[in-house]
Amino acid sequence: MVASEPPMIAVGIRPNRFSHHIVNDSKEFVINVPHVDQVRETDYCGHVSGRKHDKFGDLNLTPVKGDKVDAPVIAECPVCIECKVRHVLNLGSHDLFLGEVVNIQIESDCVDEKGRVIMDRVKPFIYTPGTREYRAGFETILGVGGFALKK
Repeated sequence: MVASEPPMIAVGIRPNRFSHHIVNDSKEFVINVPHVDQVRETDYCGHVSGRKHDKFGDLNLTPVKGDKVDAPVIAECPVCIECKVRHVLNLGSHDLFLGEVVNIQIESDCVDEKGRVIMDRVKPFIYTPGTREYRAGFETILGVGGFALKK
């Protein structure tokens, strides 16, 4: 997340990647947030090019047109964030695509009665490039924004 009004997300993509020209030409992308049980599929997608492989077919994933964008939402992902590109910044090895969030799809069992995301049901994970490790563990809440200012 890089801005809240309007909500914006940034993704960096190397110009030689197959997805780069798709995002650059369509001016749309989706951030599909996988569950920890999908780490193998995520790793495969990060290491195999869509230029030579049908990743959806290879992994039995279901591409669905987004509600607000034409970019594919992965039906099996618990959270899908649909974005429209508002700015592109060349950073050297990567282009930074700044996308305005135009829609968020979240599985109903991953949201509480107040509409808040239940992270221990989404169970996202991160990839740490330096160690090349996938890591999970978002269950512990250390504080809520502004807590340090309260007496």
